[in-house]
Amino acid sequence: MTPWRRRQARLRVLVYLHTMGATAGDASSAEIVGRDRERGELDEVLRSLPDGGRCLVLRGTPGVGKSALLRWVTGRAVEHGVAVLSTTAVEDEFGLPYAGLHLLAGQLRRGESRPETGRLRQAVAAEEPTALVAQALLDLVAALTADGPLLIVVDDAQWLDLASWNALMLASRRVSDDPVLILLSMRDGTRTTARLAETDLPQTVLEPLPAGAAAELLDRRAPDLRPDLRRLVLAEAAGNPLGLIELATGVQRSRPVAGRLPLTERLERAFARTVEELPAGARTFVRVAAVDDGPDEEEIRRAARLLHPGLDDSDVQVAVAEDIVRIHEGRVVFRHPLVRSAVRQAAGALRRREVHAALGQVIVPTDRRGLWHRAEAASGPDDQLAAELAAVGRDAQQRGALTFAVQAFERVARLSSDPRTQVQAMMTAARIGIEEGDPATNVRVLEALSQRSLPPEEQTIVANMRVAVDGQAWVGDDHLVRLLDALDSLARLGESTFAVEFLVAFSLRLYFSNPGPDLIDRVMELTGRLARPENEKEIIAIRASVAPVEQCAAVLPVVRRYLADPGFLDSNTTIEVPQAATAVGALPESLTLNARVLEVMRRQGMVGAVAEALVHYATTTAQMGNALAALTHATEGRRLNVELGRSRWVLTADLMLGRALALQGEVERALEIAAAVERVLLPIGAHPMLAHVQLLRGTAALAAGKPELAYDELAAIFDPTAVPYHVALRFWAVPSIVEAAVYGGRQEALRDLLSDLDVYADHGIPVLAVGVNHARAVLAETDEGFLCALAFDDLSQWPFEQARLRFAYGVWLRRQRRVSDARTQLRAAGEGFTVLGAVPWAQRADAELRATGERVERQPDVRQSLTPQELQITMLVTDGLSNREIAGRLFLSTRTVDSHLYRAFRKIGVSSRAELTKVLLGGR
Repeated sequence: MTPWRRRQARLRVLVYLHTMGATAGDASSAEIVGRDRERGELDEVLRSLPDGGRCLVLRGTPGVGKSALLRWVTGRAVEHGVAVLSTTAVEDEFGLPYAGLHLLAGQLRRGESRPETGRLRQAVAAEEPTALVAQALLDLVAALTADGPLLIVVDDAQWLDLASWNALMLASRRVSDDPVLILLSMRDGTRTTARLAETDLPQTVLEPLPAGAAAELLDRRAPDLRPDLRRLVLAEAAGNPLGLIELATGVQRSRPVAGRLPLTERLERAFARTVEELPAGARTFVRVAAVDDGPDEEEIRRAARLLHPGLDDSDVQVAVAEDIVRIHEGRVVFRHPLVRSAVRQAAGALRRREVHAALGQVIVPTDRRGLWHRAEAASGPDDQLAAELAAVGRDAQQRGALTFAVQAFERVARLSSDPRTQVQAMMTAARIGIEEGDPATNVRVLEALSQRSLPPEEQTIVANMRVAVDGQAWVGDDHLVRLLDALDSLARLGESTFAVEFLVAFSLRLYFSNPGPDLIDRVMELTGRLARPENEKEIIAIRASVAPVEQCAAVLPVVRRYLADPGFLDSNTTIEVPQAATAVGALPESLTLNARVLEVMRRQGMVGAVAEALVHYATTTAQMGNALAALTHATEGRRLNVELGRSRWVLTADLMLGRALALQGEVERALEIAAAVERVLLPIGAHPMLAHVQLLRGTAALAAGKPELAYDELAAIFDPTAVPYHVALRFWAVPSIVEAAVYGGRQEALRDLLSDLDVYADHGIPVLAVGVNHARAVLAETDEGFLCALAFDDLSQWPFEQARLRFAYGVWLRRQRRVSDARTQLRAAGEGFTVLGAVPWAQRADAELRATGERVERQPDVRQSLTPQELQITMLVTDGLSNREIAGRLFLSTRTVDSHLYRAFRKIGVSSRAELTKVLLGGR
């Protein structure tokens, strides 16, 4: 395409997008008074868009001028050559999944043939998981910004439905490399406060106009107003621009202004009164437009005709002539969000349900919006509708669209006439909240259940569940007993699936609670009653979590059977099997399973499950000494869990990030993380999780060359009287405490420890077996002992432990003056440590190798110069993935991948993907 044609195409896109996106006309500089600072800041942001994108929030009271400022910035954007997409969220759409993004995507239906546009529409219509919709939005942004910057405006964003809000937030955190500004206008209130509390978005608060600016605006709009009325309007409006304009109009029509009602309510009443004065047909058209989750004029007309059969063009023209709505190219837009709010409020609940019912009839059956409208229209029990919503909820649950699933099941509970179905639906919604780490959903759902008139058995279940999911304290035996009481009740009622699902949701809490023998016996008895072939994955996860030592021999064969099943590896998204493998110390199996499950989860856009799986993966790789893999996965897992507000997963990610840093030799940073996490865990009573803190400190001490300190830090995990004691994680500490004992002169203490661990020898715990294998070799200090240990049970699956053992053997050989043999072992150990990114261990191996007289000139590991995200992206390049594929896998924009790859190329000193692959896979 020639430059002239590119400019012409760009101009068409600009005109098209701006025209389709206009919310309420334009606002020139002359129409805005007293906003010089805000306009200057926004103008500067628009000018800087070529340098990168961002998301900003304009917030303030209704009528303070947010919409006018949005119209002004839309006009300025076009002057700067910035394309514009804009929409206004609607309160009635708050419960309709993807209603907001449906409106946004709808703007591109006419004249826009980009495949990215169709992909976003398809993702929204199919109610895909949040991550896939966010990715489709990012792909569209990349396409629309190919020739220049883009502005996306959302007015009244506090009313965006939850799915649209989550997708928009996910996308907004990934546009720093894209020339796009996402500008959100939000009305002050509890919903806005709650939403913004979960983000770190920069905010600009619009205050009322100063007295001088208010007077100037009033004089421009009502220059002939009598002095006494002018004073009255200025006093009543109190600097609110919309109030100034509308109250001036009101007094000129001889309508009273003063009153005790808040200004917003008076304005809404004035708008509502204007609509009520319209002819019946025009009034109906406006009401339907106010409730519809789309701006399509024809759809609104069809629904309005069901309510007012005589509706014709003259009714629509009256609504436009009265400046209630504006219509352009088949899109209906209200002149101000408050007008729309006033219309829907004035309509009342009964009329709104009638409108929803009409929309449910005119929307085609294949469009799920119709189902949601019918649900909103229901005024009482409707079991058929409840069944349809339950099917939607189950489908959403299987697809990983958990936000939809919660919404669907909550509506099932509202619409079903059967108390048992109501409880099942609400309990399912609560369980999904637990799965997503969303305590707000748990609290809301269980509170709603507790207020229902339920049979005694169900009341007991709800009461116990409310105690069990209390997010303020760590789940100890008291909470878990209440949970088991509830699950026992569910099982007796025949709801074994619910019982299993809830118990799985709590399985990690069981693992990190060191449950006592009575509680373990009770869980084992319950799982025995719940065991079914279809629940096998869940049952092994529960058993591995509650009794990892005792159940290891039973769990391992099942884990390995799944590992050998190609069908399971290629299609399964369940985290239960790798979680069970981790719990019993089968770390290589867990690593393989988790990697494959994570791949499937990414493909399906299950962002919540991906966030959890990333932390699991980082935990396993950190324990196995793979610093680089732990660093990349812990970093990504931390970022996703921060975005999702899952604080306890963030803590675990931090711990694994700390272990990765310790393995790399960044000891101070690692210890700072350990101290910070400990300060959080101690007050909430999560004492068993402190074992991970001690593992981190022990690793850091070994990296710093302080084996005596490392031994003391790790020994606390083995002491049942110590706060960080953990029944299973003590076995994770064995390989490191062996290293600490050997180089810190604690051989006798190590022998005593091994004697204590002999009682677990027949349990088949893999991580323990590897550690004991190492210990016996270094304590024996014989060729036979070391060679036997190196031949142990495919030690290549444990590369860090293999390298540690080779290092110990090499050191012993050098001291025996067997220089040639020592070099072989030390060289292999150094290479193994280097591949894993364990810098201090690699340096020690090189130092020992030099002591044998060998010249060591190991080239710097270029991977160490990359940031975690750069490293992750470059490694995916070596797997043959394109930038677009990498962006989809990591939930990033394509331009972000491009930027990271560009910086990585410069750091490594390559200019092509082939060179990059050669360097990373072949070394230098």
